[in-house]
Amino acid sequence: MEVQLKELIESIQKDGFEEAEKRSNAIIESAKKEAKSIISQAKKEAAEMTDKARKEAVQTEISSKATLEQAARDLLLALEQKIKEILQESLFTEVSKNLSGKILSNCIEAVVKSDLVEASSTSVELTQKDAKTVLDGLKKSLKSELESGMTLKPVSTMKGGFLVSQKDGKAYFDFSVEEISNAITKLVNPYLSAIIAEAAKKGE
Repeated sequence: MEVQLKELIESIQKDGFEEAEKRSNAIIESAKKEAKSIISQAKKEAAEMTDKARKEAVQTEISSKATLEQAARDLLLALEQKIKEILQESLFTEVSKNLSGKILSNCIEAVVKSDLVEASSTSVELTQKDAKTVLDGLKKSLKSELESGMTLKPVSTMKGGFLVSQKDGKAYFDFSVEEISNAITKLVNPYLSAIIAEAAKKGE
C-alpha cells in the first residue's frame, strides 16, 4: 500500500511539473511573440515618425525659402517704388528750377508761334511768380500775337510751367511742372526697373 501511495505521489508530482513546464513554456513563447510584435510595431512607428519628420523638414525648408523669396521680392518692389518716388521728386525740383526765366519764355514762344495753336484764340497761363519775371519780355516777343487776341494770365494755383489752351476749347496743352515731370518719369521708369532687376539677378 505504501508503494502504491508513493508511486501515486510521484506520478502527481511528475504530471504537475510537466504541466507547469508546459504552461511556463507557453507563457515564455507568448511573451516572445508579444515582444517581437511590440518591437516590430515600434520600428514601424519610428520609421513613420522619421519619414513624417523628414517630409515636414523638407516642407518647412521649401516654405521658408518661398517666404524668404517673397520677402526679397517685396523688398525689391518697395525699394524700386522708393527710388521712383525720389526720382519723381528730383525731376520735379529740377524741372521747376530750370523751367523759368529765359527757358520758360522760349518754350511759351515756341508753342504759341507753332502750328499747334491759333494765336488769336490762345490763352497762356503761368504762375504769378514766373509772370513777374517773363511777362514783360513775352509782351515784346509776342506783341503781334497779343494784339491779335492772345492772352497771358498769371494763375495762383500753378506750381510751375505753363498751360496753353484755345478759347474755343479745340486744343489744350499742359506744360506744367507736374506733367513734364510725370512724362519724364514714365520714360525713365522702364529703364530704372530693368537696372534694378539686373542688379537683383547679380545679387542672387
